[in-house]
Amino acid sequence: MDSDLIIKKKNEVYLQIHTHPHMAYELTDHFTFEVPEAKFMPAYRQRHWDGKIRLFSPGTGELYCGLKDYVIQFCKERGYVYNFADNEYYGLANAEDELVSFDLVNPSPSQRCWLRSSRQCRPNCHRQYK
Repeated sequence: MDSDLIIKKKNEVYLQIHTHPHMAYELTDHFTFEVPEAKFMPAYRQRHWDGKIRLFSPGTGELYCGLKDYVIQFCKERGYVYNFADNEYYGLANAEDELVSFDLVNPSPSQRCWLRSSRQCRPNCHRQYK
């Protein structure tokens, strides 16, 4: 069975998505949003920009890694078959990294105090330094 989308990890920031051109434009439309109050910006007023931000580029096939779950949801809603390809240096796009834990990415208030280099803590902190 052939895959409609092949998702490969380009680096730690971007996914590389290989697909048919019409599906690439569907992805572009899906991952596009309008900037609020764009009509007041000079680039929009001078007609250099349409006021939209596109997170997927059909030319390069790049999308941010953090949007991987939304790509999977996109494929399931439309009945597209997707497959993950291996990258020699960065591994699979759907692989979990044991060295990165959610606790360190989003530390608790006590960990935030511990992670600070100085003895000064933020105001209203639960810890009192002497």
